[in-house]
Amino acid sequence: MKRQGIRFPLPKITVKRLGPKLIAAVQGALRAGTPKIEIQKSLGISEWSVQLIELDSLTLRDAHREATIELQRDDHREAIFAASAPPSVGQQI
Repeated sequence: MKRQGIRFPLPKITVKRLGPKLIAAVQGALRAGTPKIEIQKSLGISEWSVQLIELDSLTLRDAHREATIELQRDDHREAIFAASAPPSVGQQI
């Protein structure tokens, strides 16, 4: 459903069970690129709940993917800069 661009509305019972604040927190974490397993652990929700929230918005999957790529790219840049920097005074090669 995600890849075909089909929106699956969040069931009313899920909205009632999770509450709007928790749903908004999951959406924000996904947009920020937080790994889904970390979202599950930190907010105490199931993988299925994260999937349902993601399916409720057509743009959320792509936003999470782009943010994740950007975070990984930044980590790789930092590693390259750290490896290519000249050794500081007192540091052995």
